[in-house]
Amino acid sequence: MRYDLVDRHYPLEPDPAFRRRAAWLLARLQALPPGARVLDIGCGQGFYLPLYAELGLVATGVELDPIPRAAAERKAAALGFDILAAPAEALPLPDASFDAVVMSEVLEHLADPAPALAGVARVLKPGGLFLATVPNADYPLAW
Repeated sequence: MRYDLVDRHYPLEPDPAFRRRAAWLLARLQALPPGARVLDIGCGQGFYLPLYAELGLVATGVELDPIPRAAAERKAAALGFDILAAPAEALPLPDASFDAVVMSEVLEHLADPAPALAGVARVLKPGGLFLATVPNADYPLAW
């Protein structure tokens, strides 16, 4: 787990589930080589963007909601990353163009996740990482 990176960027984060989720994602993404491309679908305010940068990854965020997307765009601009406003089922991206795709706390918001997952499969390189998290019914006692 990579709590060191999470704590460095978010030292006052009160949500233990966020800390654990972020550390879990980073532990898996650190296996990617520097310069690997990560697509963060449902990136919200871009919380993970600086963490991807710490690992030397190149990230593209996707967020439909304009309010959190504005915050993500500010973070992305400082890091040299891009943010798109597009649904996961219709990503304006080339096939097999990402080494990893992250969907953290997104799938539970979709009435039918199948089209979004088809979009993930389309843009993910063969052998790439797909990392998804969803809330635990026992939160905050379990993650």
